[in-house]
Amino acid sequence: MDGNIVFRAVTRNDLSSLRVLCEELFPISYPDAWYNYVTGGATISVGGFIGEKIIALAIGEVRTRAQVQPEDHGLLPATYYENDNFRLGYILSLGVSEQYRCRGLASKLLAQQLQLFKEFNCSCVYLHVLSSNSAARMFYEKRNFTLHLEMPYYYSINGVPATGICYVLFFNHSFWPAFEFCVNLFNTAVDTSVNVFRRLMKWNRQCCKSARGRISQTSIV
Repeated sequence: MDGNIVFRAVTRNDLSSLRVLCEELFPISYPDAWYNYVTGGATISVGGFIGEKIIALAIGEVRTRAQVQPEDHGLLPATYYENDNFRLGYILSLGVSEQYRCRGLASKLLAQQLQLFKEFNCSCVYLHVLSSNSAARMFYEKRNFTLHLEMPYYYSINGVPATGICYVLFFNHSFWPAFEFCVNLFNTAVDTSVNVFRRLMKWNRQCCKSARGRISQTSIV
């Protein structure tokens, strides 16, 4: 069966099959705009296919300085963000249909994504997962991703707040000077406290609205 699996780019022609897989893998219903975005060429969207059926998926982005969310600025030293050519790789989603798991498909897709990010000269690759998604966390930790930040109230699932975890993998000679690393730890702790407070206030004001677009960043393996 594995010999029949073909890896290729996910296109607009795959929308129906993509919807079926995402409804199986992820805890929310994505809007049409999300599907159009990930199949429109703006992302690195690769799928594992058996015929026309998509059974595994990896979606990544190459992000510029302006596209990095404020809570993720601590991924690298501030000096990196001063470079207009600065790039980071971001994994939006990685998932495999349940009946095809434990066959190395997620590892194969991740390896392809990482290689592409290296070719784009990204300084690191990062992603967000639900803190409760132990399978995904173990998957990334086994592949040398390190926990960067825990973010309470990062997600909303069916109106219920959930904690997000940011993982990062450094390559292309990215490194932290010792002093700047210590300063960043302090700044990150302060920023996290402020962001948690802001999110909590937002929950109180909005009475736990439905999931925002950022929930698409959850990775499930």
